[in-house]
Amino acid sequence: MVLASVTVNIEAKIGEFCILNTGANFGHEGIMNDFSSLAPGVTVGGNVKIDMFSAICLGANIIHSVTIGMHSIVGSGALVNKDIENFKLAYGVPAKEIREVSVGEKYLSSNWKKEKASL
Repeated sequence: MVLASVTVNIEAKIGEFCILNTGANFGHEGIMNDFSSLAPGVTVGGNVKIDMFSAICLGANIIHSVTIGMHSIVGSGALVNKDIENFKLAYGVPAKEIREVSVGEKYLSSNWKKEKASL
């Protein structure tokens, strides 16, 4: 699904069942694998790989040539300047891997507020 004001640049590849939400920008030669999503306002640099079942949350920015592992979550407003491993929750500026995530875990939950408060 590609919503309003989305930009997908040259030679980018989008998998099946992906969501590119309002105002997202997906860089040149990037790869977005199946069942992944970009929230509104996300900017993804060129040559970025977003693996299967990953979610990039509201307003996050991913720098050129970074890989986001499968089943990973990048939190709102994050600046990702290095690779994120599989099954990780990462957020902050610069983004840091905070903890492991489980298959099927809800990524829009009140648990994030508790985690952030403990940092």
